[in-house]
Parts: sequence; C-alpha cells; structure tokens
Amino acid sequence: MVDTVDCVVVGAGVVGLAVARALALQGREVLVLEAADAMGTGISARNSEVI
Repeated sequence: MVDTVDCVVVGAGVVGLAVARALALQGREVLVLEAADAMGTGISARNSEVI
C-alpha cells in the first residue's frame, strides 16, 4: 500500500477519470475518490469542459 500520493482526484466521472489518467501517464501516483458505488457512471451537469 502506498503511504503518499502525488495527486488526489475527487470524483470518478468522465472528467475525473480523464484527469487521473493524464496524471498517471505523466508518472504521478494518483488516488481517485468517488462517493458512488461505481466509477464512470456520473454525469457532469454543469461541466464547462475547462480543466
């Protein structure tokens, strides 16, 4: 188990998972937190597509 991570992404919706993937591809240790039972199932209702 990792004691520290480089980045924490809150929310495992489409945008959160895309950000987490981009960070991981850069070699960062990423932790994704999600309140729902399944990842990638939420919808960004007010997403302006700005990261």
